[in-house]
Amino acid sequence: QLRMGGWCASQVKTVTMAFLIGGAWEGVVVHQGWLLYAGTAGYHALAWWMLIFWVATGALMNGALSGLRGHPFRSLLLGSCCGPLFAMAGEHIGVLSITDAAHSLQSLAIGWGGVFSGLATLAKRYMPETIRRR
Repeated sequence: QLRMGGWCASQVKTVTMAFLIGGAWEGVVVHQGWLLYAGTAGYHALAWWMLIFWVATGALMNGALSGLRGHPFRSLLLGSCCGPLFAMAGEHIGVLSITDAAHSLQSLAIGWGGVFSGLATLAKRYMPETIRRR
């Protein structure tokens, strides 16, 4: 996606913000103990593949997920659904464990909804003015 988009400033800003916001969110998830990632050691260990996931999500905000740009409510709904599903799928394949299912999944739904909504808003803000008018 980044190669096709030409590494323009809006792409780089969106990817950087996705890395920072998603990484901060993963820090909260690990710190609160909602999810335990397999293969990580220590109290504050983040899974590197989750950071890569957030970078990819930022790149896709200007590509496959461009329909979410500037639509915070749509993004909130998608994030709220995908967060818990992502965690349940990860537990099923053995890359993470959900500690307290009811509380953790509700917290993930709220958090992912907020992160996706924020990224959609930022992607719209970083979009060049010529594209934004279309």
